[in-house]
Amino acid sequence: PYRARRADGLARVICYSPRHDLTVAEMATADIAVIVEHWQQQTRDLGARPEVRQVLIFENKGDVVGVSNPHPHGQLYATNFTWKTFDAELEAQREYRAETGRALWNDIIVAEQRDGRRVLYEDEHTIAFVPYFARYAYEVYIAPKRSVPHIDGLAGVEVESLARALKNVTVRFDNLWRQSFPYVMPL
Repeated sequence: PYRARRADGLARVICYSPRHDLTVAEMATADIAVIVEHWQQQTRDLGARPEVRQVLIFENKGDVVGVSNPHPHGQLYATNFTWKTFDAELEAQREYRAETGRALWNDIIVAEQRDGRRVLYEDEHTIAFVPYFARYAYEVYIAPKRSVPHIDGLAGVEVESLARALKNVTVRFDNLWRQSFPYVMPL
């Protein structure tokens, strides 16, 4: 139970805008697409390093979730290990494919589309929904409709679509609470 090994990696910060007062909800969709493109480039650059086993992109926003820097930004961790949560999710997807011959996320998206009650945003390439299996209040998944292994697999039109979905969902959160909504967003 006490096995240990070195955990090494790199951490990077991506500033979303030179303006300190902007949030994703307030940015133009084209500017959000530039952020997504930076996520893609950083994923490719960091993921190409032989010592990197996982690249995690995330944004924490708001004092209530512990953010000390209000400047609009996100972070990337590139580590020499994979997180157990991601390993468990990947294994569940492998088991599902072995049992059904289908991709789990594709079936989840189809189920959410059929039900429709939890879909917040949808266009040709992207869907945003409150999952049936949500663990947290206000949990939202934003997913490409085409299966890709990571964000760097999205094509140009899919990047733009993801940017529209991110804007749509963050604006909804801000409007729901009539304030800049705090959140934790892992990709």
